[in-house]
Amino acid sequence: MPPTTFLGRLRRIGPGIIISGAIVGSGELIVTTKLGAEAGFALLWLILFSCVIKVFLQIELGRYVVSSGHTVLEAFDRVPGPALRIGEGRLNWLNVLWFVMTVCAALQIGGILLSLALVFAMPTLGLGNVPGWVWALPFVIATIALLASGRYRLVEGTTTTLVCLFTLSTLIAAMLVQTTSAAITGEDLVAGLTPAIPPDGVVTAFAVLGITGVGANELVFYPYWCLDKGYARHVGPADGSPAWLSRARGWVRVMQLDAWMACLLYTVGTVAFYLLGAAVLHRRKLAVDDDALHESLSQIYTAGLGDGLGTWVYAIGAVAVLFSTYFVWAASGSRVVTDAVHVFGIRRLDERARRRLVGALGVGLPLFAWLVVITVGRPVALVFVGAVAQAAMLPFIALAVLMLRYRETRRELAPRSLIDPFLWIAALSTALICVYQFMTAFGI
Repeated sequence: MPPTTFLGRLRRIGPGIIISGAIVGSGELIVTTKLGAEAGFALLWLILFSCVIKVFLQIELGRYVVSSGHTVLEAFDRVPGPALRIGEGRLNWLNVLWFVMTVCAALQIGGILLSLALVFAMPTLGLGNVPGWVWALPFVIATIALLASGRYRLVEGTTTTLVCLFTLSTLIAAMLVQTTSAAITGEDLVAGLTPAIPPDGVVTAFAVLGITGVGANELVFYPYWCLDKGYARHVGPADGSPAWLSRARGWVRVMQLDAWMACLLYTVGTVAFYLLGAAVLHRRKLAVDDDALHESLSQIYTAGLGDGLGTWVYAIGAVAVLFSTYFVWAASGSRVVTDAVHVFGIRRLDERARRRLVGALGVGLPLFAWLVVITVGRPVALVFVGAVAQAAMLPFIALAVLMLRYRETRRELAPRSLIDPFLWIAALSTALICVYQFMTAFGI
């Protein structure tokens, strides 16, 4: 039976912590800090909006998966539209778009792994002139070792440790910056919470909307972790009985608490990175780009801790942030790609075969990202490729969520009518992101 108390539900959360490890990653350390450096405090309101609004899409997709037992790709397959036949299966148009986004996301993760490796190349650390692919290799090996078994608890435990580590280091840096000339004032916060978009940083702002908070990748990943955690298994087959309905409502409440607790966690981290970028980098007129990436970013720590200690604290925090994103992407991707093999009809998998393939992809995906490190040397550009692809995919996922909400979700499990306006706001805002990205890409 599902837990009935707040503390009982709190003890059963976990998928959101895993997703937080991916969310508070490259988007926050690189893209969000870059936005703060470009626009100052003016877009703080946009950061908060981006973190909160997409949770409504996340919960609605999770509601469908937990109550039905279907996977996300199976849900996408139910969206009306053209499809390609592949053997005994088929490839729905929305799943085609998911595949394109996933390829771009793989390049993005290569950029994250390269960014992780470049932390050790910072001259102030004095670790010598070692190629980035060499520094990346230990993290590839560690990820493979952790993921080869495919066990959920190992992923949750590792991610929780990393999330706690980088959240703590970032909060310390944010508090210590208040003892310097870059201290954040009440006027800065008021200006940041007043809705407006300055001319500087508009392009980055739209990328941030695509990558901060729950991005398209995380919207897809999250329900798979809910399945691995056992929420849908505890609900049981959807037979429509009163007992099933009671179980479904109970475990959906657990999932909702999990999603909102995760939102609180990654919002704190995201806002801290943005404020540090605005307070330190914007005031010093420092750019965040491929050249001297970590030398610029490290100043958000050295401003309050000094050059020596600050550089090392930044290095520890940056490694935790970037490794958590790389690790969670590989763990999540192995599950989604395995499901794609089954759903697309490439190969029908029983539970044993599924677990074997998840373990094999836990080896293959980290190695693929490492190959990107070897062949491409522009981490910020790679991260932005993934950001743009996720931003373009968001409105299509929102469309699928709305379809599931009104056509597939049982009336007894549907959210309160108060939630619907937020779902539509989330869908419309993601559509605007997509339109802007295409206009920018084609110079319109």
